[in-house]
Amino acid sequence: MKTRYQEDDNRMIIKSIALISFILIIAAAPSSRGQEISPALQRKIFVPLNKVDPTQGERAEYLKKGQTALAAGESRQARTFFNLALLLNIKDVDANMALGQLLYEAKQYIQAREHFLKVLEENPDHLKALMNMGKISFTLFKRTEAFEYFQEVAELNPGNPEATKYINYILGENQVKGGLPEQYYTIPYSEAVTRSELAALVYFRTDKLKALKTPPQPQIITDIGESWAKKYIREVIKYKIMDIYPDHSFQPQSTINRGEFAQVIMNLVKGLHLYEIYLESTPHKALTYSDIDPYNNYYDAVRLVSDLEIIVPGQDMKFGLDGAMSGKQALEYFDLFDRAARRLRADR
Repeated sequence: MKTRYQEDDNRMIIKSIALISFILIIAAAPSSRGQEISPALQRKIFVPLNKVDPTQGERAEYLKKGQTALAAGESRQARTFFNLALLLNIKDVDANMALGQLLYEAKQYIQAREHFLKVLEENPDHLKALMNMGKISFTLFKRTEAFEYFQEVAELNPGNPEATKYINYILGENQVKGGLPEQYYTIPYSEAVTRSELAALVYFRTDKLKALKTPPQPQIITDIGESWAKKYIREVIKYKIMDIYPDHSFQPQSTINRGEFAQVIMNLVKGLHLYEIYLESTPHKALTYSDIDPYNNYYDAVRLVSDLEIIVPGQDMKFGLDGAMSGKQALEYFDLFDRAARRLRADR
């Protein structure tokens, strides 16, 4: 038995299809004078003389139903409603934005891009569309194009943290002579950062380790000959920011966990000669994590990243030592590490 909600949907769909079919039939059919549909008739069909859009109410209803479906996790049904709104008006900003966002989240970047471009045709200053266009260009390795979109966002919304982060990231990449391997650019989208990716991040984010004071200690590493990050791995091992295993392997494709990441941050603080300043100037908070105790090997590292507010407890009060870390999280934590390092240097 159909519900009233389903009957309303069916009526709206049938009505829309009928309207579109009617328009197409009229447009395709020649007049008695052998001419196409007249401009006057087009205006009557699409925009009445009083300039009121006859489809606005129906489009609003489709958008509402699409958002309801989206909230219920029915993305396929939501797409159907947003597409119906676009059939009534291909330039509908809200429908294009909603559909573009759905496609972007599904990693269908080329299709999403077309919808965001339609939004910008109607509203060149649409911040979210500009930001999403920047992200898509960045993902597709179109760095110059991405930079331009992020710059527009920064000009329209000064201090926008997300746009600023991408701008600084792209500027930083441009400062590296010869560029970086393609794999490095995908780190922000990594679901679980690998040891090779973390080595590259450390190498890049610490100015090629030139600021470190620790004497380099070269090590024999047996399994990085084919790794894209072997240059970076050798450096972080040489300066004891990351460790090799007893069998002299690095295991570049293994994922890094949160405990290991905290230890890397602690090693960086020590290598930059900021650890003593941290001990003297930073209030030490009692660890409130329920999954770590003072006898854990990572206890001091976890306390450091907590004291410096690089990684803070979640609502469950667990640090998640063995949990994986996404590329996005790793970059955010490095941003917080940079801020903490500047604060420690100011306390010298």
